[in-house]
Amino acid sequence: MSRLSGDPTSDPTSVPNKGSASAPPPAAHVPPGGSTPQQARDRVLRRWANLLGLGGLVPFFGLALVAVVADPDYARMAVLAQIQYAVTILSFIGALHWGIALAGHGMSAARTRTALVWSVVPSLYAFFATIAPELVPEPSIGPAHATLLLLAIGFVCAWIVDQRIYRGHPVPAWFPRLRGLLTAGATLSVLLTLLG
Repeated sequence: MSRLSGDPTSDPTSVPNKGSASAPPPAAHVPPGGSTPQQARDRVLRRWANLLGLGGLVPFFGLALVAVVADPDYARMAVLAQIQYAVTILSFIGALHWGIALAGHGMSAARTRTALVWSVVPSLYAFFATIAPELVPEPSIGPAHATLLLLAIGFVCAWIVDQRIYRGHPVPAWFPRLRGLLTAGATLSVLLTLLG
């Protein structure tokens, strides 16, 4: 009777499932698209970083165009706007390192300190670039054009330093290349504004 009841403990020939206690955990869920959540996040990160980064060049080149071809009054406004925008972007470039340091991701204490210290340098330099030309007696070029030149130098110097620092930072492999492209665009547009 006990053999017909379906109770495995009553069947002397039944073999217990010894592997049940050490069974492997279930596989991670993979979305229908075939990618993990991390891969999906990486695609979104790269797509939006490229979109917003390249979109950020539009004001640079737009203001440079106005500074070169518009009437003097509008050209002067474009030059001042370009200075303000360049100061903002140069400060933002430094702030990227602040964000990386806060995120951590296994960074050493020394690299964290380097990232935090460097993160404030571009904004301080940008501030210096806006006031330094006013302090030069009898400058060879106007203060606005001198500021633009200093800002262009700042973009190039920040890119050079970033290329060294990013080697020790947990950033995607494509990001330094994007930074180089954006730096080239920003620097070129600022230099073109000097023609205005």
